[in-house]
Amino acid sequence: MRKMLILCMLTAAYLTLFGVTSAAVIYVPDDYPTIQQAVNSATPGDEIIVRDGIYTENVVVTKSNLVIRSENGSSKCTVFARNPSKHVILVRANRVVIEGFTITGAWNCSPVCAGILLKNARGCKISSNFVVRNCGGIDLFYSNNNLHRQ
Repeated sequence: MRKMLILCMLTAAYLTLFGVTSAAVIYVPDDYPTIQQAVNSATPGDEIIVRDGIYTENVVVTKSNLVIRSENGSSKCTVFARNPSKHVILVRANRVVIEGFTITGAWNCSPVCAGILLKNARGCKISSNFVVRNCGGIDLFYSNNNLHRQ
């Protein structure tokens, strides 16, 4: 019993010292007008839900432990490359989920750009996306232990 009490006190002290925040749910475009602005404002553990529509942007994810998903699936939510010479979505972080988008528009093939590129990324999950009309589909560069599902 005494060990349990000490463990609870140490846990409470740790949480107080280092702060614990609960994960936020961020909606695009309600909270931020673009996916990139939502990613920039997010903290690890947050979930970004993208409402139906077409989002013209190139998204770069550099924060780990994020979930970025469409609200109603790939037939309702498209990310179209603003710059066709860049990857539509570039993930340079670990444990990122990209789910439920149509991803298109990276068609300038010099240099080759992908719909989704995981670069130095581990433990990411890419699922239920329709990646079409890009020079590359879903590419990996120095990345491992990632999961892709239809």
